[in-house]
Amino acid sequence: MRDLVPVAPASRSTLTFVIGPAVPGGVKSLVDFVAWCKANPEKAIFATTAAGGTPHFVGVMLANAAGVQLSPVHYRGGAPALQDLIGGHVPASVNPIGETFPQATSGKIRILAVASAERSKFLPDVPTMREVGYNVVVETWLGAFAPAKTPPEAVRALNAAISDAARSPEMIESLARIGNDTKFQSPDQFAAAVRADLERWGPVVKASGLWRRNSRSMKRGMG
Repeated sequence: MRDLVPVAPASRSTLTFVIGPAVPGGVKSLVDFVAWCKANPEKAIFATTAAGGTPHFVGVMLANAAGVQLSPVHYRGGAPALQDLIGGHVPASVNPIGETFPQATSGKIRILAVASAERSKFLPDVPTMREVGYNVVVETWLGAFAPAKTPPEAVRALNAAISDAARSPEMIESLARIGNDTKFQSPDQFAAAVRADLERWGPVVKASGLWRRNSRSMKRGMG
C-alpha cells in the first residue's frame, strides 16, 4: 500500500480441498474427513503449495473452524504436492481449482469442498466449506499494480484497458481453462479490497505461527 497503487483485478479463482488414495473411500465429505482426522490424529496432515501461501492459510482456517489439529506439509508448488497426494504419501491437499480439476475428472483425487463464497461454476456439485459448516471463505485473485505516485489518469486508463481485455471472448475462454473467472473493479474498489484482505489475513498469518518464525529468522539475520 506504500510502494504500489492498485490498478485493476484481472481474474478470480477458488481453492479446493482435495483428498487422495491415502484416505479411505468411505470419506465422502469434508465433515467425514474432519472426523477421520480426529480418529487418526497421526495422519491429520495436508499438503500446501508453499509455506505462507493462501492454500497454507486455508488449511489453518479450516483447522480452527473445525476444531481439529491439521499439520501442513509444504511443497515447492502445486505439481509436487499433487504428485504425492496421488501417490498416497499425503492424505489431503489445498490447491487452486486449475490444478485439481483435471485430476478430479480422471478419478485420481476427490474434491471435497471449495473455499469460495459460492460454488464454482466449474464444480457445481462440490459444496463450499461454509455450506458444510466451516466458515472458511477465501477468494483468490490476480491483479495489476503500478508504482506509487502514478498519475490518477494513467491508473484509470490502465484500469479501462485491463477491463476491456478481460471481457474479451479469448480471455474468458483462456481463463476458464484454468478455472478462473474475469473480475471487474474500479481502482478505488480494488484498493478497498486489497486493504480488506490485508486486515483479514493478518490474524490468520499470526495464528499459523509463520509470523513468529519469520520474526525469529529476521532477528537472527540482523544479529
